[in-house]
Amino acid sequence: MTNHQHHDHSACNHGHAHHAHAATAIDPVCGMTIDPATTPHHAHHDGRDYHFCSASCLTKFTADPDRWLEPQPQATERSLPEGTIWTCPM
Repeated sequence: MTNHQHHDHSACNHGHAHHAHAATAIDPVCGMTIDPATTPHHAHHDGRDYHFCSASCLTKFTADPDRWLEPQPQATERSLPEGTIWTCPM
């Protein structure tokens, strides 16, 4: 027989996190994965909530939300000036 006492995890910190939910969000400015429940940086735009890793990302987003929500064109070999040399980043 074991003596198991109820332990309230809300007041302890054993190096592990207890989350009310496991949802994450992607900061639309920097692409960082964040927990919407723990970040203090939020914005509402066009009927949707957005969450940010920092005040800086929030400020950039609120100044021009569409810039961060529209897909950015990727550079292609044809869109670069003649003579451009492609180099592997790895």
